[in-house]
Amino acid sequence: MKSLPVLIFTFFLPLAGLSQTYQFSSYGLDEGMFDKFTYTINQDQQGFLWIGTGKGLCRFDGRVFDNEFKGDSIPISIAHASLLDSRGRLWFGHENGLLSVYEDGAFRLIEPSDNHRSKITAIREDESGKILVLCQQSGLLVIDQDLNIIHERDPEDQENPFADKFLYDFQITPGGNLLVTTQDGLSIFRFNEDLGSYIQTGILSALQYLNVQELVKSIYEDEYWAGTADEGMFRITGSGFDPEGYSVEKIGLEAGIEYASISSIVFDGERRVWVNSLSEGIYRFDLDEMGKLGASLLFNVDNGLPSEYIEQIFVDEEGNQWFSSPGNGISVLRDQAFTFYNIWKDEAYTDVSAVYVDGDTRWFGGAGRIASVRGGGVGTITYLDRSNGLPDDKVTALYTDEQHNLYIGTEKKGLYKKNAGSSRIVPLLVSRNSLENSVNAIDGDGTILYVATYNGVYTLNPRTGERTFQTTANGLPHNKINDVLVDGNGIVWIATLTPGLISINSDKQFLINGKPKLEFKTLVEGADGIIWAGSDRGVFEFDFNQDTLVHFGTEKGLKSDYVYAIAADPRGNIWAGHRMGVSVVNAKRESVRVYGRESGFSSDIRNNAVDLTSEGQMLIGSSGGVIQYDAYQAREDTMAPRLSIKAIDISGVAYEPDEAIKLKYGKYRVRFDFVGINFNNPEQVSYQYKLDNYDEEWSEISNLSYASYGRVEDGDYTFMLRACDGNGNCSTEPLSLDISIKIPIWKAWWFVVSLVVLVLTIIFVVFKIRERNQKAIQEYLQRQLDERTREVVQQKEEIEVKNRDITDSLNYAQRIQASILPPIKKLHDAFTGSFVFYQPRDIVSGDFYWYEQVDENRFIVVCADSTGHGVPGAFMSMIGTTLIKDICLRSGITRPSQVLTTLDNEVREALNQNVETSGSNDGMDIIVLEVDMRTNKITISSAMRPVIIYSGGEQIYVKGSRSSIGGQLDEDRVEKDFIDQEFQLKKGDIIYMFSDGYPDQFGGPLGRKFKMVRLKNLLRDIHDKPMDEQYNYIKSNFFLWKEDLEQVDDVLFMGIRI
Repeated sequence: MKSLPVLIFTFFLPLAGLSQTYQFSSYGLDEGMFDKFTYTINQDQQGFLWIGTGKGLCRFDGRVFDNEFKGDSIPISIAHASLLDSRGRLWFGHENGLLSVYEDGAFRLIEPSDNHRSKITAIREDESGKILVLCQQSGLLVIDQDLNIIHERDPEDQENPFADKFLYDFQITPGGNLLVTTQDGLSIFRFNEDLGSYIQTGILSALQYLNVQELVKSIYEDEYWAGTADEGMFRITGSGFDPEGYSVEKIGLEAGIEYASISSIVFDGERRVWVNSLSEGIYRFDLDEMGKLGASLLFNVDNGLPSEYIEQIFVDEEGNQWFSSPGNGISVLRDQAFTFYNIWKDEAYTDVSAVYVDGDTRWFGGAGRIASVRGGGVGTITYLDRSNGLPDDKVTALYTDEQHNLYIGTEKKGLYKKNAGSSRIVPLLVSRNSLENSVNAIDGDGTILYVATYNGVYTLNPRTGERTFQTTANGLPHNKINDVLVDGNGIVWIATLTPGLISINSDKQFLINGKPKLEFKTLVEGADGIIWAGSDRGVFEFDFNQDTLVHFGTEKGLKSDYVYAIAADPRGNIWAGHRMGVSVVNAKRESVRVYGRESGFSSDIRNNAVDLTSEGQMLIGSSGGVIQYDAYQAREDTMAPRLSIKAIDISGVAYEPDEAIKLKYGKYRVRFDFVGINFNNPEQVSYQYKLDNYDEEWSEISNLSYASYGRVEDGDYTFMLRACDGNGNCSTEPLSLDISIKIPIWKAWWFVVSLVVLVLTIIFVVFKIRERNQKAIQEYLQRQLDERTREVVQQKEEIEVKNRDITDSLNYAQRIQASILPPIKKLHDAFTGSFVFYQPRDIVSGDFYWYEQVDENRFIVVCADSTGHGVPGAFMSMIGTTLIKDICLRSGITRPSQVLTTLDNEVREALNQNVETSGSNDGMDIIVLEVDMRTNKITISSAMRPVIIYSGGEQIYVKGSRSSIGGQLDEDRVEKDFIDQEFQLKKGDIIYMFSDGYPDQFGGPLGRKFKMVRLKNLLRDIHDKPMDEQYNYIKSNFFLWKEDLEQVDDVLFMGIRI
């Protein structure tokens, strides 16, 4: 049988056909703008961006739009033209012919005569500082430095050289001549000293009858670029007022804009020119050393430009490109180093889960598909899929050996290989162990392949077919290997669950002391052989040469502590991929810059899906496609944020931030609102501030743009502010503002001196008078003292006699009270172990205990805490002891709850609490415990006191009822409710009862109460010790806790072991 040839199909597409996107950030109504129609953009000396809209002017600091300004009322009219002059003043020309000038934080309105008001299209400043204003249908205005109009001609005057012209734009030549664009071309005007006005000297014939609507100075001397309404763009070279002295050349033909409508031309600071072609988009041209147009790039709605109808292009001080658009607000292109591609034919599928670069070939993997791009940016794309043998599974790793054979790791179906020159993919290692089929990464040293899987690392020699496995069975710390790296010295490192960096072919390791196990996700070798690792807790730098470790986490600015991919760019920066963005670590500055949604990241970075091309371009795989970063296209950002204090509120009164503030004496609440303007990455501006003479140290670094002080008193203060951007560019000198609060008169130096002199004089006079009177008084006092001394001695002796009598009575009462209490031996005889810690506060105690075996099997124990302590408490304890003994021995009392109910009634009757509505609330909190000596079953009824039981080593906390013994009943209650709680204990279980004197005792290092939590922990620590040791421990702990503090209450603590 003859075999049939296999037909293999691959697809070839030009790389230029890829769907690529540049990230433009747009600002409109949703972002806080006051109108979506925008026409002109400019920037003041403080860094604020000013936008002319359909509803007037607004100011932007990168985060907040503002349209409330001081000074004259600004007309609600479109501003089409703007200028920042040499004095730092901002000029705006409105559609209604009025001019707004912003200077020193306030606006001033300049109003031309009524017949000279038409749309202002351009504003320029000449060498002498005068401002020239071009009005579309009414000619030219000249304004001096004091804002006075010094030249204004009637547009209907036939001798007016600008009459009957539709004026668009103009430039001032070095000689003071004017190049003015109109609907009929470009005319030249010079100033005639005799006439005191401008006269026309000619028109450039090459541009005659063309509608020239834009004219800008080039970066080259005597060169201008002009944009027309339908004839593209021209370069004009020359000087003087004679049209013959100028040459005109049509440019941009190679880009296809020979008939384009050009409305805006801007030169940036990097030898590039930006050209707006209405309805087509924005062209960016590179300029060669001779100023000729080089490579071009078109930005349009297909690759990210929000709108193709752009009114003006503006480049700010940081090099960002801004675009105003009537109907679409403003947009900005911050960083052209990022490009976003969808590599796949199927536009609905975007995921790129693996990236690898082999020379000039770039490999990308997805779900059941692979794409290879040959020839860098000018090559073709080849696709491989199931028809080539690729399994229907996500490609998670790609690697090529020295022979350019491709190795493919999949998520669940093992390792595959494609030989160089072939498009056929064959299985290389497919295991019955599903964990071994999950490939996370591949790397090699030229001979051996190292494959990271969910079941360890296996090594493969493609030439010999020899393969080995390394798992936890032969030394790995964990089987889940997230990445494998072969460094420049041939050492193989793995990323896994481990507290450090581990090598599998050497004894090298770098363990992190004091850290729990980390999950390292990804590895890369940086400059000088330093190994960088991304983990679930940030990025780690392992420098084996210096034996140092540096950690970068969210506390240092990282976007997230969870890192999926890591790479090193040609500038030595380390890139860490996260969900919805990346963090760029500058190791030298120890700073971090974050790129997130504002930079176009709207997808998740895939595990280890990153590689670097030989041209220095970084390729990152994400759920949204390929992200390409060209480090050489990135702007070197060295400008620190421009600091401004936007507002000052002092006790509800607003103050201007542009001058020192002086306040009368008082106490003030002060709030500073400030901003550090950085349009590259406004979200990452951080601040530190200090109110000198109030704060001892600078504040912590924060993104908050305000500082608040609740109480500022008299004195001289300086508020200082500094800021840093996301690249570590920080203010060299802090912004400062002085605040002086006047001192009161009594703190003035002259007042203090006068007061001191006056006081010294008074003291001297008083001293002399007192000295004279002292002798007479001393004699009188001595006589009185002798008499009083005799009386005091006599009274002292009487008090000492009475005190001894009282003390003797109390001691005798204590002996009586002690005789009423049952002997401790009776408790020791009844149980296997017991103790009673009894510590009265004042000789006699309100706490008392009682126990008795009332019949053959029942043993009752009572622990009580009477109201008060000392003599009042002792009286209550004696009443309680007498009543309890009587009640417990009654034949009809069989339950502890009955004991409490009966005791409550008899206490209230004994103290007449049941008949006197205003009687006392004296009583007691009490626990009655009944132990069945035969079955070890206990019954507890408690009034307001808890019981702690240890049964089988487990702590049981038994709450008492919410009613005390004695006291008056609530109006809605007939009697109190005491319940019985039963527990079946076994030999060795322990019951603890105690009054509130122990947990309520103040002490310890902070002088706080001991509290129930500490008491529970104390019992948990000692419950398994012998009872006599427990007694000693409880007693010593009480006195250690109390130390020198006063005992707050009587203490009773009882323990019984069954």
